[in-house]
Amino acid sequence: MQTSIGHVTYSQPHVAKIDSGGNVEWQRDIPGVDQAIPDGSGGVIIAYGASFLKVDAKGNLPWGEDGVSLDVGGYDDTCSDNSGGVIVVGHYTNPSAQRVDSRGNILWQTGGVRVCVSPASQPQVVSDGAGGAIIAYEQCISCGDGSQGCCDLDIYAQRIDVEANVLWGSDGVPICVEPLPQQDPGIVDDGAGGAIVFFVTHSMIGDYPYPAIHALRIDANGHKLWPEDVVLWPGMNHFLVSDGSGGGISVWYGDDGIGAGAQRLDTAGRKLWGPEGTALTFRDLHFPLATPDGCGGVLISWSAVKFTGYEVSQVSFYVQRVDPEGNLPWADEGILLNP
Repeated sequence: MQTSIGHVTYSQPHVAKIDSGGNVEWQRDIPGVDQAIPDGSGGVIIAYGASFLKVDAKGNLPWGEDGVSLDVGGYDDTCSDNSGGVIVVGHYTNPSAQRVDSRGNILWQTGGVRVCVSPASQPQVVSDGAGGAIIAYEQCISCGDGSQGCCDLDIYAQRIDVEANVLWGSDGVPICVEPLPQQDPGIVDDGAGGAIVFFVTHSMIGDYPYPAIHALRIDANGHKLWPEDVVLWPGMNHFLVSDGSGGGISVWYGDDGIGAGAQRLDTAGRKLWGPEGTALTFRDLHFPLATPDGCGGVLISWSAVKFTGYEVSQVSFYVQRVDPEGNLPWADEGILLNP
């Protein structure tokens, strides 16, 4: 919803519940929305800025109209605590985690629980299935000569239990610590207390470092369960979802959506959609999003933006589904939502 005041257009975010017949059961204006996750009881928990708002299945706001504010450096990612609450990770120079219960009470220490001692960034979080969380992040490796900044980035993971205990040491467990930088972690839970961590690593080909998306599974104790990383695609742009059976689905794309594809990994690290995955076609890709389809596949939506000169001349919205076997049951280029 948009409102114009003078020459300025303001957007009013809102949330609505729609039944299986497409009928709107209720709709509420909300202060903002950056991310939303199910609350496990038919409602939703919404992150905006450093605040978190719960809307229950009937459209009520049990945490108040402005929600709960947390001091964890804004937020980077959220996950359900599996009891109607939320676990949030954010960072200034070190990631911190905080838990809010189903009634809106802040449970862990003021400022959150430090995930690691060393400087780190880009924390991503999933539930450990027992009220705690597993967090993957980029750890900054110092240069060793006393200079400021990072000379390398490695991927680490940490587990915090329901009582806010840090379980995997002061700096977590290493996921990938190769000589060249590793970055852009993503994570899905494996349904057994562990997780699959996805990340981008680099390899030298000639004189140039080339990126590729890798994945590795760890158990509830932080031990690696696969003998080596699984290589998915030679690029950097990616996002992922759980397949609902302990595995994960990675969706990747090149610049402007070129070279896009998807791959499903099972709990053993096997590629279920062929060696190269399922090829996808994105037109003029902007703002891609993905969500599980509830059947072992993935739904992908995106905006296709065309410009005339420096002006936006057309915005189209598409959605595509990849089914559990890696097939495209809808049109190869997706369904246009605003023909």
